[in-house]
Amino acid sequence: MALIPKRPWSSFRYSGSLFFIAGLAVIVGVFSLIQPRFGSDPVRLQVEVADDIYIDRENDTIPIAVSLRLINTTPEQVSLNVLNDCYIFRWLVVYGDESTVQSHTLNQCGNEALSNVLEPRASLVNQTTIYLDPNRVPPGNRYRLVVRYWGYEGHTTLRIREPRD
Repeated sequence: MALIPKRPWSSFRYSGSLFFIAGLAVIVGVFSLIQPRFGSDPVRLQVEVADDIYIDRENDTIPIAVSLRLINTTPEQVSLNVLNDCYIFRWLVVYGDESTVQSHTLNQCGNEALSNVLEPRASLVNQTTIYLDPNRVPPGNRYRLVVRYWGYEGHTTLRIREPRD
């Protein structure tokens, strides 16, 4: 019985494949550290409200505390520019098939463009309150609050509930 001689290049192919796979893993790892996650925007707006919002029959409006966080995940500064002060924070509430229920009313706006800078890998945080008309948002329904803050859009779900006893 004759032995089949071992091919000298077969071990080279095997070790070359291992080096290629290891190199590819290092490149993907470095890239993922430098770049934001796949599928996420480099600058994004997070909007948060309470899970359940209860109507207070004593008030003419439904106050809703809104927490805004504009997040820059890039290694560069991001310039924030709006036409005037009315465009820094805008909102609307939609229901079902995107029917607008209520929106931000524009008060007297300035004539001056405004700008701000969002530092690399930093956040701009703001707490504000919006007031909804209880006749426009009956309890028991889920609504979507759509917010634009410094030109970036975010949204969250609103659930309006009957008053607590």
